[in-house]
Amino acid sequence: MSVTGERLKALREARGWTQEEVARRLNVSRAAVGHWERGKNEPSYDTLIRLARLYNTSTAYLIGETDDPSPLSAAQGRKRPRSVPPAGWGRLTDRQKEYVRRVTDEMREIMVKELLDGEQ
Repeated sequence: MSVTGERLKALREARGWTQEEVARRLNVSRAAVGHWERGKNEPSYDTLIRLARLYNTSTAYLIGETDDPSPLSAAQGRKRPRSVPPAGWGRLTDRQKEYVRRVTDEMREIMVKELLDGEQ
């Protein structure tokens, strides 16, 4: 089971939800939820964001980039320097590293947009 899968399952069970309930809330199949939880498939980037919102956590937590399940906020400003890889980085496959980079870059863009929109 992947870190993402383990965390998705733990978050779902902590709320007392079934896979069917999560699937309904996200408008996906129950099988998709089961595959994510067992590590057979990874959720798409868009779905990862929706999952983070559903479970009130961060995408960084869902993919194992942090062990802190609290949602990230712009006010917290938690950010790692790019020169320091996260713990466990060396154990990831190239595909997993690329996934982390893509999600991180896209989240950065979303956060900047939200911050700029909030200033208006």
